[in-house]
Amino acid sequence: MLGLLEVFINRVMIAISNSNQLVLQFSTSAPASFKPFSEGWKNRYSKAIRILGHTYFSHCDFRVSMDKIGGWLEEDPRELHAKYGNYGLLGASDNPDAPIIAGNSRGVAIRTSEYQSFGIRRIMILQTPKADEILEWTISQIGKPFDSAALSPKVFLSDPFVGDVEARDWRDPHQWFCMELIICAFENGNYWGPGVKVPIKKNRVTPADGTMVFMMDPNLLNRTTWLDPIKDVRMGRHEI
Repeated sequence: MLGLLEVFINRVMIAISNSNQLVLQFSTSAPASFKPFSEGWKNRYSKAIRILGHTYFSHCDFRVSMDKIGGWLEEDPRELHAKYGNYGLLGASDNPDAPIIAGNSRGVAIRTSEYQSFGIRRIMILQTPKADEILEWTISQIGKPFDSAALSPKVFLSDPFVGDVEARDWRDPHQWFCMELIICAFENGNYWGPGVKVPIKKNRVTPADGTMVFMMDPNLLNRTTWLDPIKDVRMGRHEI
C-alpha cells in the first residue's frame, strides 16, 4: 500500500513540476546557410537576424503541451493531439503560408510544431512558479500583428551610440516581434518581480539578446545541454 502511495505522490510532484516549467524554442528557417542558394535566398531575413546577431537563431516561441492548448481553446486535447501532435508553438511570426492552430498567421498565434522547415531548433527549459502567469499574458496577445519595424535596416543596424536608440518602443503592446513578445511576457508575468523590467536600452530585442538573458538564469534546467539537438523531433532535410 505504501508503495502505491509513493508512486501516486511521485506522479503528482512530476505534474506540479511540469506545470511550473516554461520551454523556449529558439530556431531559424531552413536551410541554415545560403547553400543551396536557390532555397536559401527566400530565408534571407531569417539569416540576416542570425548573422547580424551573431547567433544560431532568428526566432523564438514558447513550446506548449497540447493538453494546455486544449484548455485554452476549450477543445478536446485528444483531438488536438491526433491532429497536431504533442505540442504547439506560441509566438509572433509573419508567415502567412504556415499552418496555425489559433490566432493571426501574420502575428501572434499558436502554430503547429512543424509550421515551417527549420534549419536548427534548440530549447531552454526554465523552472518557475510564474509559468502560468507568463503564458496567460502571452495568450492574451494572440491575434495581434507582427511588428516588422524591428527588421527595418534603420532599426536593426542602428548604432546605440548615435541618436535616440529608443525611438522605436520594442514594448509596443499593439504589435510584436518574436523575442520582444517573449521578454515582455516574462516582465508582465512578474518573473523578475512585480514591475521589474529587463534593463536593455535598445530599440529592438533579438533572439541573441534572449539567449543572453536566460543563459545564466538560475532557473534554467538544461544549461549544459540546451545547445544539443532536441531528442523528440525528427530532423528536417536541411536541419542541423
